[in-house]
Amino acid sequence: MGFGGSETHMDEHRLGEMIDKLVVERQHEKAEKFLLHEYNMAESIGDKPALDAILAQLVFVYATDDPPNIAEGKRCCLSREKNRNTAYNMLQTGMFLFYPGRDYSGVVAKMREAIAKGKEEDTRTVYASLGLLGRALLELDRLDEATDVLMEIEKMRLDAKPFVVGDETVFLESAFNRGLEVKSVKKIAAALAPLCRDPEFRRRLQTLANR
Repeated sequence: MGFGGSETHMDEHRLGEMIDKLVVERQHEKAEKFLLHEYNMAESIGDKPALDAILAQLVFVYATDDPPNIAEGKRCCLSREKNRNTAYNMLQTGMFLFYPGRDYSGVVAKMREAIAKGKEEDTRTVYASLGLLGRALLELDRLDEATDVLMEIEKMRLDAKPFVVGDETVFLESAFNRGLEVKSVKKIAAALAPLCRDPEFRRRLQTLANR
Protein backbone atom coordinates (compact mmCIF):
# COMPACT_ATOMS: atom_id res chain seq x y z
CA MET A 1 0.00 0.00 0.00
CA GLY A 2 1.40 3.42 -0.94
CA PHE A 3 1.23 6.71 0.92
CA GLY A 4 -2.04 7.81 -0.57
CA GLY A 5 -3.55 4.44 -1.27
CA SER A 6 -1.45 3.66 -4.35
CA GLU A 7 0.45 0.39 -4.68
CA THR A 8 3.06 1.90 -6.98
CA HIS A 9 5.49 2.68 -4.17
CA MET A 10 6.24 1.59 -0.59
CA ASP A 11 4.58 3.08 2.49
CA GLU A 12 6.13 5.91 4.46
CA HIS A 13 7.29 3.77 7.39
CA ARG A 14 9.08 1.22 5.21
CA LEU A 15 10.61 4.01 3.16
CA GLY A 16 11.98 5.69 6.27
CA GLU A 17 13.45 2.47 7.58
CA MET A 18 15.16 1.72 4.28
CA ILE A 19 16.64 5.21 3.94
CA ASP A 20 17.81 5.21 7.57
CA LYS A 21 19.67 1.95 6.91
CA LEU A 22 21.31 3.28 3.74
CA VAL A 23 22.38 6.50 5.49
CA VAL A 24 23.89 4.57 8.40
CA GLU A 25 25.80 2.51 5.84
CA ARG A 26 26.93 5.75 4.13
CA GLN A 27 25.19 4.75 0.90
CA HIS A 28 23.86 8.23 0.20
CA GLU A 29 24.10 7.97 -3.56
CA LYS A 30 22.05 4.78 -3.59
CA ALA A 31 19.46 6.36 -1.29
CA GLU A 32 19.23 9.45 -3.48
CA LYS A 33 18.80 7.40 -6.65
CA PHE A 34 16.02 5.32 -5.12
CA LEU A 35 14.20 8.37 -3.74
CA LEU A 36 14.36 10.21 -7.04
CA HIS A 37 12.80 7.16 -8.71
CA GLU A 38 10.04 7.13 -6.09
CA TYR A 39 9.58 10.88 -6.52
CA ASN A 40 9.03 10.54 -10.26
CA MET A 41 6.46 7.80 -9.71
CA ALA A 42 4.59 9.82 -7.09
CA GLU A 43 4.70 12.96 -9.24
CA SER A 44 3.29 11.11 -12.24
CA ILE A 45 0.11 10.27 -10.33
CA GLY A 46 -0.08 13.50 -8.31
CA ASP A 47 0.31 11.76 -4.95
CA LYS A 48 0.94 14.75 -2.64
CA PRO A 49 1.34 12.77 0.61
CA ALA A 50 3.95 10.55 -1.05
CA LEU A 51 5.77 13.54 -2.50
CA ASP A 52 5.88 15.17 0.93
CA ALA A 53 7.38 12.07 2.56
CA ILE A 54 9.86 11.44 -0.25
CA LEU A 55 11.06 15.04 -0.26
CA ALA A 56 11.52 14.86 3.51
CA GLN A 57 13.71 11.79 3.07
CA LEU A 58 15.71 13.47 0.31
CA VAL A 59 16.37 16.44 2.60
CA PHE A 60 17.55 13.97 5.26
CA VAL A 61 19.90 12.28 2.80
CA TYR A 62 21.36 15.59 1.62
CA ALA A 63 21.72 16.88 5.19
CA THR A 64 23.62 13.81 6.38
CA ASP A 65 25.96 13.46 3.41
CA ASP A 66 29.62 14.34 3.91
CA PRO A 67 29.79 17.16 3.14
CA PRO A 68 26.10 18.04 3.23
CA ASN A 69 24.60 18.83 -0.16
CA ILE A 70 23.20 22.23 0.75
CA ALA A 71 22.05 23.26 -2.72
CA GLU A 72 20.00 20.11 -3.35
CA GLY A 73 18.69 20.10 0.21
CA LYS A 74 17.38 23.66 -0.16
CA ARG A 75 15.82 22.78 -3.50
CA CYS A 76 13.97 19.85 -1.96
CA CYS A 77 12.86 21.94 1.02
CA LEU A 78 11.30 24.50 -1.30
CA SER A 79 9.71 21.75 -3.42
CA ARG A 80 8.20 20.31 -0.25
CA GLU A 81 6.74 23.71 0.66
CA LYS A 82 5.36 24.08 -2.86
CA ASN A 83 3.78 20.62 -2.66
CA ARG A 84 2.24 21.36 0.75
CA ASN A 85 2.33 25.00 1.80
CA THR A 86 2.18 24.43 5.56
CA ALA A 87 3.83 26.03 8.55
CA TYR A 88 5.25 22.63 9.49
CA ASN A 89 7.08 22.31 6.17
CA MET A 90 8.40 25.86 6.58
CA LEU A 91 9.71 24.83 10.01
CA GLN A 92 11.44 21.84 8.44
CA THR A 93 13.07 24.15 5.89
CA GLY A 94 14.29 26.29 8.77
CA MET A 95 15.78 23.26 10.50
CA PHE A 96 17.76 22.43 7.36
CA LEU A 97 18.93 26.02 6.99
CA PHE A 98 19.98 26.11 10.65
CA TYR A 99 21.88 22.84 11.03
CA PRO A 100 23.68 21.80 7.84
CA GLY A 101 23.07 25.15 6.09
CA ARG A 102 24.18 27.50 8.89
CA ASP A 103 22.17 30.18 7.09
CA TYR A 104 20.90 32.01 10.15
CA SER A 105 19.49 34.99 8.25
CA GLY A 106 17.58 32.52 6.09
CA VAL A 107 16.28 30.82 9.22
CA VAL A 108 14.98 34.10 10.61
CA ALA A 109 13.09 34.91 7.42
CA LYS A 110 11.67 31.39 7.12
CA MET A 111 10.62 31.17 10.76
CA ARG A 112 8.75 34.46 10.51
CA GLU A 113 6.87 32.94 7.57
CA ALA A 114 6.21 29.76 9.57
CA ILE A 115 4.94 31.71 12.58
CA ALA A 116 2.55 33.79 10.48
CA LYS A 117 1.26 30.67 8.73
CA GLY A 118 1.15 28.66 11.94
CA LYS A 119 -1.15 31.16 13.63
CA GLU A 120 -3.74 30.08 11.05
CA GLU A 121 -2.97 26.36 11.38
CA ASP A 122 -1.30 25.07 14.55
CA THR A 123 0.11 26.86 17.57
CA ARG A 124 2.43 23.91 18.23
CA THR A 125 4.31 24.76 15.06
CA VAL A 126 4.34 28.43 16.06
CA TYR A 127 5.95 27.50 19.37
CA ALA A 128 8.62 25.29 17.80
CA SER A 129 9.33 28.00 15.23
CA LEU A 130 9.79 30.58 17.98
CA GLY A 131 12.45 28.40 19.59
CA LEU A 132 14.39 28.08 16.35
CA LEU A 133 13.91 31.76 15.51
CA GLY A 134 15.35 32.74 18.87
CA ARG A 135 18.41 30.56 18.36
CA ALA A 136 19.06 32.04 14.91
CA LEU A 137 18.73 35.58 16.29
CA LEU A 138 21.26 34.79 19.01
CA GLU A 139 23.67 33.48 16.37
CA LEU A 140 23.27 36.81 14.56
CA ASP A 141 23.67 38.84 17.80
CA ARG A 142 20.21 40.36 17.26
CA LEU A 143 19.60 40.37 20.99
CA ASP A 144 16.67 42.80 21.11
CA GLU A 145 14.74 40.61 18.69
CA ALA A 146 15.71 37.49 20.65
CA THR A 147 14.28 39.15 23.77
CA ASP A 148 11.02 39.71 21.90
CA VAL A 149 10.94 35.98 21.12
CA LEU A 150 11.33 35.17 24.82
CA MET A 151 8.32 37.36 25.55
CA GLU A 152 6.31 35.62 22.81
CA ILE A 153 7.09 32.24 24.36
CA GLU A 154 5.99 33.50 27.76
CA LYS A 155 2.81 34.94 26.27
CA MET A 156 1.92 31.60 24.69
CA ARG A 157 2.40 29.92 28.06
CA LEU A 158 0.22 32.44 29.86
CA ASP A 159 -2.46 32.23 27.16
CA ALA A 160 -2.45 28.43 27.57
CA LYS A 161 -2.10 27.90 23.83
CA PRO A 162 -1.39 24.29 22.77
CA PHE A 163 2.33 23.66 22.37
CA VAL A 164 4.94 20.99 23.07
CA VAL A 165 7.19 21.85 26.00
CA GLY A 166 10.80 21.10 25.15
CA ASP A 167 10.96 22.84 21.79
CA GLU A 168 12.13 26.02 23.53
CA THR A 169 14.76 24.47 25.78
CA VAL A 170 17.91 24.97 23.69
CA PHE A 171 16.93 28.58 23.02
CA LEU A 172 16.40 29.25 26.73
CA GLU A 173 19.75 27.67 27.60
CA SER A 174 21.50 29.69 24.89
CA ALA A 175 19.83 32.91 26.04
CA PHE A 176 20.89 32.25 29.64
CA ASN A 177 24.47 31.56 28.56
CA ARG A 178 24.50 34.86 26.68
CA GLY A 179 23.25 36.68 29.78
CA LEU A 180 20.02 37.62 28.02
CA GLU A 181 17.08 38.34 30.33
CA VAL A 182 18.40 35.81 32.85
CA LYS A 183 15.61 36.30 35.39
CA SER A 184 12.93 35.91 32.74
CA VAL A 185 14.61 32.82 31.32
CA LYS A 186 14.75 31.16 34.74
CA LYS A 187 11.13 32.08 35.42
CA ILE A 188 9.97 30.60 32.10
CA ALA A 189 12.04 27.45 32.63
CA ALA A 190 10.64 26.97 36.14
CA ALA A 191 7.07 27.30 34.86
CA LEU A 192 7.61 24.93 31.93
CA ALA A 193 9.59 22.15 33.61
CA PRO A 194 6.59 20.52 35.37
CA LEU A 195 4.66 20.54 32.08
CA CYS A 196 7.37 18.78 30.08
CA ARG A 197 6.73 15.13 29.23
CA ASP A 198 10.22 14.43 27.91
CA PRO A 199 12.45 13.41 30.87
CA GLU A 200 15.65 14.86 29.39
CA PHE A 201 14.14 18.24 28.51
CA ARG A 202 12.32 18.36 31.87
CA ARG A 203 15.65 17.81 33.63
CA ARG A 204 17.36 20.51 31.56
CA LEU A 205 14.57 23.01 32.17
CA GLN A 206 14.67 22.33 35.92
CA THR A 207 18.45 22.68 35.94
CA LEU A 208 18.14 26.00 34.10
CA ALA A 209 15.50 27.22 36.54
CA ASN A 210 17.83 26.47 39.48
CA ARG A 211 20.98 28.07 38.04
